[in-house]
Amino acid sequence: MKNLSLFVFVFGGFVIFLAVGGWVMNIIKIFRLVPGEITTEFVLRVVGILAAPFGAIMGYQMYRDWE
Repeated sequence: MKNLSLFVFVFGGFVIFLAVGGWVMNIIKIFRLVPGEITTEFVLRVVGILAAPFGAIMGYQMYRDWE
C-alpha cells in the first residue's frame, strides 16, 4: 500500500507539473497574439486562462507555431 501511495504522489506531481507548464505556455502565446486581431484562437486562449485544464491543453498547441 505504501508503494501505491508513492506512485500516486509522484504521478500526480508529474501531471500537475505538465498542466502548469501548458497553462503558462498558453499565457505566453496570448502575449504573442496581442498585437494582432482578435481571432477564435485568441478568445479560446483567454478562456483557457480562467479554465486552467483547458488552458493547459491550449498551451501545448503553441508547439506547432515554433516549427
